[in-house]
Amino acid sequence: MKAPAVCTHCNLSFPRRSPSQGNLFCSRKCANIVHNSQRDRRIVAVCPVCQQTFKIHPSQLRRFCSNSCKNTWQRTGLKGPKNPNWKGGPEERVCLNCHTQFLAPRTQLLLGLGKFCSSRCAGQFKPDHIRRKIGEMTCEHFKDPVVRQRHREGLIRSGVWERGRKRLSELRHDPAFIKAQLRGLNTKPNRPETLLKRLLHKHMPGQWAYTGDGAVILGGLVPDFTNINGLKAVIEVFGEYWHSPRSTKHNRPLAWHQTEPGRVSVYNSLGFQCLVIWVRELEDQKAVVEKITTFTERAK
Repeated sequence: MKAPAVCTHCNLSFPRRSPSQGNLFCSRKCANIVHNSQRDRRIVAVCPVCQQTFKIHPSQLRRFCSNSCKNTWQRTGLKGPKNPNWKGGPEERVCLNCHTQFLAPRTQLLLGLGKFCSSRCAGQFKPDHIRRKIGEMTCEHFKDPVVRQRHREGLIRSGVWERGRKRLSELRHDPAFIKAQLRGLNTKPNRPETLLKRLLHKHMPGQWAYTGDGAVILGGLVPDFTNINGLKAVIEVFGEYWHSPRSTKHNRPLAWHQTEPGRVSVYNSLGFQCLVIWVRELEDQKAVVEKITTFTERAK
């Protein structure tokens, strides 16, 4: 007769199935309970977000009880300097094309990028040496009179020349187009205009303002200085190179509005008095101040 065996878990005796088998459990249930208790070597951890306890195996690198707590910690605990990959954050830079300030991401700076505020500026930008080279090549090409004549004949033959003249004559009186054109040319006071601006500020403060940047547009023309003291008067600074009929720049007569009488006539038709000061006159600053004073008295 086979000797009975004693269950390791419940201490109940049960008939041994065979002498060769070391049966220690009376049933599968008792065997699973003992095996699971020996297998469960997990340790107790505390979630840093919700402070709840949970069990993990020693080989696991879990810090959170659930994905929800993990996502919460990543949104708050990995932000800014708390992130182990923090490199210092965005840096203030100046765009090479439009010269406006913007914040460049640190990742772009590490890659040698972050030079432009937008992709549009990056596409428009050309370094100075490339601009100069393109300009020199274009000027050298069009120095040939044969090239200029062929170019003009091609424009006339295709009708582009006439359509362009008509369109420009229409846009010349459009204030929005003129402002956009001046903005594209990055118009700033030149040296004669800067000198006159200082004279006006010194001897006649609060009476004249520089408007050559398109702040004031009259009949499609942009006066260099406009009276801001209640007078309908403007001042134009003319250079011999652009406005003198004796200039060698023009191979044809100047347009009427580009001459001194024509410019004065256009402003007079709009109800404005106009004073033209030539660049050569600025050599005698005292005489220029007296001339402007006399003009102001006469315009009252």
